[in-house]
Amino acid sequence: MLNPYIVATDWIITASKIKTFIKSPELYYVKFENKLEIEEEDKRCFVVGSAFDTLVSYWHEAFLEKYYVDDWLVVDELKQKLIAEGNDPDMIMKLKLPQLRAMYYNDAERVRLTPAEGRDIMGMYREVMRQPVCDLGNEGYLLQHRVDAEYKWVKVWGTLDRYHPEKKLIRDRKTSGRIDRFVYDIENTFDYILSMSFYFLLVYLNDKQECDVILDVVGKGSPYPYIGYELHKKVLLQKIKDTVIPALDFYIECKRNNERPAINPITKHPVDRMTLMNDPYYPYLESVLCDWFIDPRDQM
Repeated sequence: MLNPYIVATDWIITASKIKTFIKSPELYYVKFENKLEIEEEDKRCFVVGSAFDTLVSYWHEAFLEKYYVDDWLVVDELKQKLIAEGNDPDMIMKLKLPQLRAMYYNDAERVRLTPAEGRDIMGMYREVMRQPVCDLGNEGYLLQHRVDAEYKWVKVWGTLDRYHPEKKLIRDRKTSGRIDRFVYDIENTFDYILSMSFYFLLVYLNDKQECDVILDVVGKGSPYPYIGYELHKKVLLQKIKDTVIPALDFYIECKRNNERPAINPITKHPVDRMTLMNDPYYPYLESVLCDWFIDPRDQM
């Protein structure tokens, strides 16, 4: 079964996809065009961030429909609880731990959270909700607002955590395990400037207005510190000019010429293989796709 994100964004450029394309057109092709699926270990930081977003945006009922907190009950405890709920004791006694967990939590369609993750998510939620500066009354905000736009003939798409058309304001929630280094690492490590400049461009293309952008950042560990960080328009516009637009133009050129060159869209230098070695898709880059790409090093 294909990743739902890949299916939903087929032939559409998103912030995640443009970042992958900037990293390497080869890697972009593997993940999003050739749709080669491999088993990847869950990135728990993304799971926690998504769960936190769901809780803040849609409240507890929606959160519980999508996630559950595993209390780490052992076999005997699970059996006792399931039998107490009126289940057939003979049937329950034959089940193993994974089956008991699935039955007790009814987690076939839900994402598992550890007790520590559940505690941190609730801690972050309480901290953000008590911050007046977060403006979480939501009056006038469009929540989880999808923006569909078009750059030249390419469809671009994104979902904004909160968007206030009248205030001309985009607010995006972020969780960070290293909030003490957030500002220092905001571009080099977190790459949030690239993501938010992409959202800034989306709104401009769709609504013809330039927005202020605020990141509501909360730490993942107790005492769950919060900072509200404003990205200046000058910085966003520079990133759009230097990175986003050149990457989109290069993508369009590649699509028009049916080329997938192994060069960086911004620097036009050959992609450094060492930067891709740790990516789970890397084996496909050499074993499957070499013949599909125009590599400048092969033309020297």
